[in-house]
Amino acid sequence: MSLSASAISNGEQFFALKRAMADAARDVDALLERILPAPHGLHARIHEAVRYALFPSGKQYRTGWKTAHPNVLDYFTWIRISMAGLDHPERTVYVPSIDPSKTTLGFSWIMSDSYEEPSHKHGWVSTPEDIRTPMENRKVVMVEDRLPWIEEQISAYVENHAPEYVRLLCNCLQPELIPKRHAQLQAMANRIDPDRVFSQFKPPRQPRHKCAKVYTRPCLNANGLVYPCDSVVLNKTAGHKFGSQWAVCAWDKVGELYSQPIRQVIEDDICPNCVFSDQVDFIGDVIDGMPTPIPDSQPPQHLNFT
Repeated sequence: MSLSASAISNGEQFFALKRAMADAARDVDALLERILPAPHGLHARIHEAVRYALFPSGKQYRTGWKTAHPNVLDYFTWIRISMAGLDHPERTVYVPSIDPSKTTLGFSWIMSDSYEEPSHKHGWVSTPEDIRTPMENRKVVMVEDRLPWIEEQISAYVENHAPEYVRLLCNCLQPELIPKRHAQLQAMANRIDPDRVFSQFKPPRQPRHKCAKVYTRPCLNANGLVYPCDSVVLNKTAGHKFGSQWAVCAWDKVGELYSQPIRQVIEDDICPNCVFSDQVDFIGDVIDGMPTPIPDSQPPQHLNFT
């Protein structure tokens, strides 16, 4: 079981998370006691097994990220840094000092076209549907034209920071492009380092089952609410934000989820393009009585992908 904390790049929420991280560094046991009171049956195991996952964008305006105290970072079992900074004007990804004996470092980059959009904070958006400002001679950068430079940059980050993995993804908001671009990304991964770099094939679809994913890995957002996953922002009706309709509970009420029978926690059909549909259906099959598969080899190396 793991508790994921998603750091959002809209300023105040990030600094709220930074303060929470500092509190956690001072007294982790007190924080867990508040989330999961001692009488709770899973409390002892979660004290040992709870995992925090951080998804920062690694960009310069996150001064708190650049100066985060190493003792705080040591509380994270794994940190996956978005390489979106390569697509923004900075053309840089900022990587903190990670102790590999305590924390698994990973990177993630999403293959996406760029459409000029002055109203957006970065000046660009990744799909035509996100265009808001009427304008002539709008600049459009097709990602295929940037792939040679992207490959060069990712290769350098792999060499300089030795991450355990680099995950490459297609823009799930343009599913019609995923098969072709997945093949392009896998070819690039093979050229860089096939032992570290891979393309993850995640075409979105409506799951067959009701979503119970929050029970296996609740996602704690910087706004203090818990969500079934970190990808609810990808729903078109979400407007790229963590909307209240996907929230399950407040962060200090997580323990109450496990004191009651498993139940449906979000409405049906509000995630029609779920990127975790395979996991949702797997969990649903187990709830319906399917025997839980037991791995016949070593445990998963990267639990953040399970």
